[in-house]
Amino acid sequence: MSFPMHERMNVVEGNLALLDVEAVVNPCGKRRDVLYGAVEGALHAAAGPQLLAAYRKLGWIDVGIARMTPGFDLQARWVIHTMAPRWWGGNEGEARDLLEAYRLCLRVAEQAQFSSLALPCLATGTFGYPRQMTVPLAVTATATFLGRHDYPRVVTFCCHNRRDANHYRRLLGYPELPRDYSLDGDRRWPEIW
Repeated sequence: MSFPMHERMNVVEGNLALLDVEAVVNPCGKRRDVLYGAVEGALHAAAGPQLLAAYRKLGWIDVGIARMTPGFDLQARWVIHTMAPRWWGGNEGEARDLLEAYRLCLRVAEQAQFSSLALPCLATGTFGYPRQMTVPLAVTATATFLGRHDYPRVVTFCCHNRRDANHYRRLLGYPELPRDYSLDGDRRWPEIW
């Protein structure tokens, strides 16, 4: 059973760790002893120490790999861990690798038959991928995948700033939000941020 595309993709601005979805994607790095960015840090802070312990047992994760753990104390029941490509200027296959990172996460969610999945902006923080280039890739990968598969039923693009959220909204044909509009008050990041 397929749903119309506009019912299967949405955008929120806020903290990925607070979303009530079946699974969230954790943009991780190769090393298990380092948390690589604000999104990964927020997920681990909200999930509790069990997530880090489970994460360390996953073994090697590199570009082209996605693995899953329970969500522990998160609202989400599951966390899909993947590593997006580092930006090297655009001539090292970064676009191909970023599309594959999104596809892998969607494939894991599809195989698990998750009803809902939340995706952050992969590779835009620590890995330096230009935001204006990642959003079209994320939307393209997701729309293509959802057009061929019934699961996940709904994909939420979760952005921690208005600029990124509005970029997704423009591409998806949704109205942009004004700068002073708040969706979740001051609950964007845990106290440690």
